[in-house]
Amino acid sequence: MEAARLVCAVKMCDEARKYGYPLYIVEDSPDPEIGKNFEAHGAIVIRQKGKGFGNSVRECLQAGLDGGHEIILRTEIEKYGLAGSVGACVERFRKENLDVLIPRRRNLDGYPNYQRLSEFMAMWEISVLTGRSDIDWFFGPKFLSPKAAERFIAYDGSQGDTWHILILPILQILAYGQEVLNPQRLAGSLSLGTTLLDYLYSPEQAAVEAGNPEMDKKRDVQRVQLVSAVKAECERLGIIGLR
Repeated sequence: MEAARLVCAVKMCDEARKYGYPLYIVEDSPDPEIGKNFEAHGAIVIRQKGKGFGNSVRECLQAGLDGGHEIILRTEIEKYGLAGSVGACVERFRKENLDVLIPRRRNLDGYPNYQRLSEFMAMWEISVLTGRSDIDWFFGPKFLSPKAAERFIAYDGSQGDTWHILILPILQILAYGQEVLNPQRLAGSLSLGTTLLDYLYSPEQAAVEAGNPEMDKKRDVQRVQLVSAVKAECERLGIIGLR
C-alpha cells in the first residue's frame, strides 16, 4: 500500500473508531504489519481470498452481511474525510427507506487537476448514456441495504472486474424500473437515491498524485474502460439516456 494511502487508511480507522462504526478492511498486502496496524487502530481486518479489486469489494460486502448490519457503507479505505458525513447519510437512508444511497460530491475542489478533468469528462458521458446526471458515477462510496449488497456481490465481472463492480450493478438496478428516467422510481425491489455531500479529497493523496504521469495514465484507463462498459451495458439493458 502506498505510503500516502496508508496514512489516510489509518486516519479512517481512527475516524471510524471515534464515531463507533465497525470498520471492515479486506487486506492483501504481503506485509503482515499493515493489517496488524489497522487492527491496533480498531479495524476488523480480513485477509483477501480472491484476486483483484472486484473480489475485494465482494468479500468486504459479504463481511458486512455476515456481521448482520442493516446498512453497509462500501468505501475506499483512504476516504477518511467521509466519516463525519456518515450519520447524516444513514439518517436519510432510513427516512427514505432506501436500498442504495449514492453520495454526490458538491464539487471536485482539492482533486488533482487531471483527475478532476478526467472525471468531469467521464461523468458527462455516462450521464448522457443513462439520463441520470444526479448520480455521481465516479464516487466510490455507496450505502447499501443487505439486498443491495447481494446485488453488487452477484455482479460476475464479465464486463470487467475492477471499478466496474461499483457502477454496472447500479445500471442493472435502474433497468429493473419501468420509468428509468424518473429519479424517484423504484427499481425492481430496490430503491435508489442520491444525496449531496461536502467532501474534500485527502491532501495527502493529492500531494503525491498531482502532476504524476502514472496516475494520469491510470485515470485515462479508468475513464475509457468504464465509459465503454457503461455504453455496452446500457445497450444490453435497454437503458435510453439523453438523445
